[in-house]
Amino acid sequence: MPLLGSPSPPPSVDLPPCWIKSAPATCPHPRVDIPLRNQLYSALRRLPPTEHALVVDIGANDGLFSLNTMHLAEQVPPQGIGPLSASRRAKQPADSLARRISLILIEPQATMARSLQRLVTRYTGSAYWPVAAWTHDANLTFRRDRYKVRSSLLDARDSGRSTREVYTVPAIDVASRLHQELDRRRPSLLLLKLDVEGAEYELVPHLLMNGLLCRAHYLLFEWHLNSLPQRSRLSGLALRHSIARMLEHCPTPPRTVAHEEFPDENLGLPVDGLARLALEHNGTAPWGVSRKWTKHLEAVGSARSLDSD
Repeated sequence: MPLLGSPSPPPSVDLPPCWIKSAPATCPHPRVDIPLRNQLYSALRRLPPTEHALVVDIGANDGLFSLNTMHLAEQVPPQGIGPLSASRRAKQPADSLARRISLILIEPQATMARSLQRLVTRYTGSAYWPVAAWTHDANLTFRRDRYKVRSSLLDARDSGRSTREVYTVPAIDVASRLHQELDRRRPSLLLLKLDVEGAEYELVPHLLMNGLLCRAHYLLFEWHLNSLPQRSRLSGLALRHSIARMLEHCPTPPRTVAHEEFPDENLGLPVDGLARLALEHNGTAPWGVSRKWTKHLEAVGSARSLDSD
């Protein structure tokens, strides 16, 4: 408790959703990662200085997401929204948020190893796992695209992509391994980002069933619907649009669930069965259903809407 007459510390002010170096009114589209990170910074500032956060970057690629996360954390002031000066950033004072955040980078591409190792060396307590995140321990076939910047477990010929190189990588049961790591580290806040180039449709159910997603405070999914075979896209679409609702049943639901859906990865290609479902649920009575029954369904739907309000 402050002494009588001594000034009280200023209350912690949450960063604006689009805070970068300033506070623009809107975030660059479709950068849902910016407000998600700012929520993490704001929550961490409200905690005692001894508390720390962990960022798990599954499918880190070249580490750009995690690098930006730490670079911005170095600029977050202890109070207010004005970024730290260049001189203070260079010294990284004891109250710097970057000192309270650690990284786990999971990426199997050997071509990314040097930049990822350099990143974890820079930030104390961080780790780089040169493996693929999967549902069980195995050796898996990876396919790298012709630009050598994207690798995937999926053969995405249906999406029109060409595979330049095929190679084998070690994979781990990432849910089991991360549970062990979280039990050991016991972070106060966990941000989990998942960008696995189409493998999310196999991995997300595994992470959900094993309880890992329920341990996260902030979740960022990057979806790649067009990487799936045409026959599998409807179930993939259903997973994307139901996962947030399923996570509401966690003992402690995540505070924020964000979705990155770039148009070239998710739009344009046909989804088997989607048109039929839209026709069956478009508000008109199907053949053989009486108008009386349709009115009953409409009344039930209206009552439920009133209850939810």
